[in-house]
Amino acid sequence: MDHNILTQRLSRMKGIECLSAMQSLCKVFINSNGSAQPTSNLFVHATFLRPSARLVPPASVRIRPYAQAAPLKRRLPRDEEISASNVHLVDEHGTFHPPTPVRKLLASFDRKLYHLVAVAPIESGQIPICKIVPRKELRDRERAKPVKNPANIVKQLELNWAIDSNDLGHRLNKMREFLEKGMRVEVILANKRKGRKANAEEAAAVVRRIREKITEVEGAREWRSADGRVMGQMTMFLQGNVKI
Repeated sequence: MDHNILTQRLSRMKGIECLSAMQSLCKVFINSNGSAQPTSNLFVHATFLRPSARLVPPASVRIRPYAQAAPLKRRLPRDEEISASNVHLVDEHGTFHPPTPVRKLLASFDRKLYHLVAVAPIESGQIPICKIVPRKELRDRERAKPVKNPANIVKQLELNWAIDSNDLGHRLNKMREFLEKGMRVEVILANKRKGRKANAEEAAAVVRRIREKITEVEGAREWRSADGRVMGQMTMFLQGNVKI
């Protein structure tokens, strides 16, 4: 076939394809009655024609989830937070006063120096009990860190049945420190996978030294029976001197 004729046919085919594409676009943007479609419908047609298309935010946009608000620190109601109209006042001498209007109490002291504070959560239908407390005292209370109860703290000491005498002494002194602070101590005794194994006499001596050290701390004791067996794996449960 002549090269010129082939070139002309290819040009006609490309023209037909372009015309077909243009007609498709006209159908998207113009209704059959000749009026332009509203822009809200254009995205529907565009998505239908190109299902793989995705709306992607600009590169400069960063979508971040909102951080969850920190929980509010719970405290007892004070001043206008007290919803009841009347309260029982307990004064600095511990005297319990009959129901008194909250407004009257708030007007009776310097609001810059004192707060009217409920001494317990307010229950529906009950007259709250309140105290007049210095602001400074409340600030000091709120800033103070809660003190942990030593009896709720558990320390663990791991000992080898064949432990060296000096090393055992250091470990037992540490155990004594914990017990003197009122903490609980779990002494875990076991054999090393590698190394020398203790005989029955040595193992019994380790248990004896532990119990002797317990007696050096007034009020310390084994609060439950040991779990396990001598020369195997055994745990001793100790309680320090709880000071009330």
